[in-house]
Amino acid sequence: MIRNFGQNVIFSPKHYYEPKSESEVLDILNRHKHGTIRTQGSLHAWSDAVASDDVFLNLKNISSVHVIKEDGVTRVV
Repeated sequence: MIRNFGQNVIFSPKHYYEPKSESEVLDILNRHKHGTIRTQGSLHAWSDAVASDDVFLNLKNISSVHVIKEDGVTRVV
């Protein structure tokens, strides 16, 4: 069960991951490409936008993110 900082958003995703590398993230994204995937930030928001009953990624072990913009599409790798 995951709760936000304010305790007003509580949810239990089917799949919970804490990947340690880019390749693990890509593998998870590939496995669940037809699902709903959310990622964890600080969980301080009061909105339920973070809630997922499908796939939830805690990225606490990922130390950097690279953004690539090509042809009007933004990719985060």
